[in-house]
This record gives sequence, C-alpha cells and structure tokens, in this order.
Amino acid sequence: MNILNRFKSIIDLTFRRYFDLQKAEANTREAQIEAGLERVRSRTMAMYKSDELAETAVVVFKQLINLGIAPNRLYIVIINDDSGDLEFWITDENGDKVSSRYIVNVNKNISIKKMYEGWAAKKKTTTIDMEGKELEDWLTYWKEEFHVSFKPGAAMKRRVQNIAYFSKGFIWKDLQLYLILPIHVSVICSRPKHRQEKQPLKLH
Repeated sequence: MNILNRFKSIIDLTFRRYFDLQKAEANTREAQIEAGLERVRSRTMAMYKSDELAETAVVVFKQLINLGIAPNRLYIVIINDDSGDLEFWITDENGDKVSSRYIVNVNKNISIKKMYEGWAAKKKTTTIDMEGKELEDWLTYWKEEFHVSFKPGAAMKRRVQNIAYFSKGFIWKDLQLYLILPIHVSVICSRPKHRQEKQPLKLH
C-alpha cells in the first residue's frame, strides 16, 4: 500500500502538469484563431469592389488550413432580397480564387434550399451531411449548371457542409469525411482479494 501511495503522488503531479499544458495549448489556439480573424478582417477592410469577395474567400480558406481544418472548398453566400436568388463566391478545391460570381436559385437544389431555410429560420449554424442521392444531385447540379468540377475520391461518396449564418447570408466549408473508428482504452489496476492456490502438477 505504501508503494502504491508513492506512485499516486507522482500520478497526481503528472495530471496537474497535464492540465497546465491543456490550458497553455488552449491559450495558444485562441491566439492563432484571433490572428486568422485579423487577417480576414484586414482583407475585408481593403476591399474596393464587391467582386473582391472571391479573394476574401481565399483568405478564409487559407486561415482554416493554418488552424488545422482542411476544407475541400469554401463558399460565401450573399442574400440580397427574397427572390430566392443567392449570390455565391467560392474557391476551387485547392483554395484558389474562382473569379466568377454564381447566381443560384434555392429551388434548383434541395441542399441549397436547406441552407437557405436555416438562414430564414435565423439559425446560427447548421450541418448538412450529404451522401447517396442528395450528394449525387449536388455534384450534378454544380457540374451541369455552372461547370464546377470536383476532384474524384472519397469526397464523391460523402461530403459534410458546415454552415455559419450572418445577417445577409452565410459562409460554409465543404469537408471531405473520412471514416474514423473510435478506440476506447481502459487501464485498470486491481489487486485480487484472494490469492489463487497453485494446483499440483499432474504427471501422466
């Protein structure tokens, strides 16, 4: 018992150090996020023309990469009226600027309609997990309507759209989803109540 108590003291010290490191890492992460936001703010304030939103989308994409988030594509959507037409500014899948502005009607695609309905309901965020027919319709719509291409691979099977709303529209990142299996590890230290008696060796 005395030995176990001595180890307990070391483990207690280890966990205190662990929580101190967690706090320091959280502070560092917050500083990184603020730096990324400041870069986006600076680019936004430097805008002289509305079509420079395409360049802002590129800056946001790069800042997400710097924070360890790897989107397939980034979209900025402006809602100017209640006509159902949305103004899209997007990056390509490398995070480069796409200079074209896309006018997209909410009734042309079910996924875009879901995004619009989230804005109309004054939600702060929403997530759309696309696979199967919904994803197929999404990819086909962009290819046929606007000639926007998508890289082949896992993202053609499943894509997750994370959307954040603001007063005049929304911004969203298109993520490729990988399947991750959770692994639960438990470490148990126990001492048997009764010592198991040795069985005599039988010789044949």
